[in-house]
Amino acid sequence: MINDILDLSQIKEKKLRLVYQSEDIKETIQSAVQLVELQAQKKGIDLVLELDPNLPAQFCTDHMRLSQILLNLLSNAIKFTSEGSVKLSTVYMQTSQWVKISVEDTGIGMSQENVKKLFTNYTHIEFAGRQTMNPTGVGLGLNIAYRLVKLLAPSGHKTIVVKSLSNKGSTFSLVLENQEQPEESQYLEDLNNSLKIADELPGVIKPLLFSKLKTNSSHSESLLNSPCGCPKVLVVDDNPFNIMAFETILGSLNIQCDSVYSGPAALKKLSRKCGKDCKGYAVVFMDQEMPEMNGIQTVKEIRRLQKEEGVLAQELKIIGCTAHKSKEEVERFLEAGLDQCIHKPISVGMIKDIL
Repeated sequence: MINDILDLSQIKEKKLRLVYQSEDIKETIQSAVQLVELQAQKKGIDLVLELDPNLPAQFCTDHMRLSQILLNLLSNAIKFTSEGSVKLSTVYMQTSQWVKISVEDTGIGMSQENVKKLFTNYTHIEFAGRQTMNPTGVGLGLNIAYRLVKLLAPSGHKTIVVKSLSNKGSTFSLVLENQEQPEESQYLEDLNNSLKIADELPGVIKPLLFSKLKTNSSHSESLLNSPCGCPKVLVVDDNPFNIMAFETILGSLNIQCDSVYSGPAALKKLSRKCGKDCKGYAVVFMDQEMPEMNGIQTVKEIRRLQKEEGVLAQELKIIGCTAHKSKEEVERFLEAGLDQCIHKPISVGMIKDIL
């Protein structure tokens, strides 16, 4: 709720800074879908992802804000679908270099009268004899997503298009423009403005304002130098804000990283190499508490693969990251096969020292 109110205030005051990055849009979309997989599984709903094979490897937009939009649309689709499926599909328009993204569900649907109210602040849509669209929320999420699309979409497409029928499901569609990469000075200006805003806010909110901002740091760790160009650090955490914090800190140290949201995804990442000269990851930052496969189980499996199969590099270092303060819990994590364990919240100094 705090994040929504902050975002809405900045958008209304035209103070929201977009941070454009040229990155793989497929990874951004896949990460958003991955975050809601458990939500769909719990309801027994099929979660389908259809990616256009022509999607470009590099697409310049604000990837953090795109994730915010997609998470809102996907979460809502799952929330109001009791059976059937939720599908995210993409179409790449090669001539204009635009990407169309659609989220389609087989859920409760809406009348056209309700569709008109959908993006209004603090509005709850009522259904005859049924719950509201969002009984526990404050009605800001969709409005913010709508406003963000207006900032990221090309001229003539600055809206979320909604097609819906009562009891037949809904489809939410948006179009993204491949933006020009901003100059370095724009990144530094964004960073300075974010720091000014953060200084005025309670400490707990500050990390939520930062994305992957460039810095002037030329610092580089020899351990993490990669002749093949692949990132040498992997961050494993089911919380997107923790991932964001790691990416920001490592970026400030001029260190590239990959990130995943679960233990099984980490094992899959660790087994991949770009070629025969690629040595894979050197360091893994491993969260302790994760659904499906926790940090302890994941670390034990990594060490088993190193010992029994020789698939993974023997020199791989695993750093545990835990919010637990009890000695017993930390020791249990260490005994799984960690090289070292650090406590959250993380800081620049902490990460720099351990690397």
